[in-house]
Amino acid sequence: AFTTQLTSNEGFGETLKFGDTSVTAGKLYYLNTSGGWTPARANNATTGAKELLTVALGTGTASDVGMLLNGFARIDSTLVNGTPNEGLPVYVCDDTAGEYDMTAPADSGEIVRIVGYCIDLDSSTSDILLYFDPDKAWVELA
Repeated sequence: AFTTQLTSNEGFGETLKFGDTSVTAGKLYYLNTSGGWTPARANNATTGAKELLTVALGTGTASDVGMLLNGFARIDSTLVNGTPNEGLPVYVCDDTAGEYDMTAPADSGEIVRIVGYCIDLDSSTSDILLYFDPDKAWVELA
């Protein structure tokens, strides 16, 4: 079970050690046009819609494990908005930068982008096992 294999905000898969940005483990980031990492948010098309998305696997982008490009991560329940269910998509959050949402954004001007899928839940902490594989497509709501 992932609950015995991974601690909160830890993961494995394809990673990148790039940049010199302080980050928070487990949060969702995008690579900004200055080459730094910024928490992603679905409130407009310039904060993670078309940019490279990653999950921070430590507190330094060039140290620790780096930034997860694709793979699995245990995401702390405090970073997940909505009610997680196995097999359902996980979206860029529209309310809080760097967090995940179990419900697609629905307001005008917001971005809908799937970052992966909820694979499993920790029954004691409500952490999720996220299969992180950000969709390259996104939609801006009118």
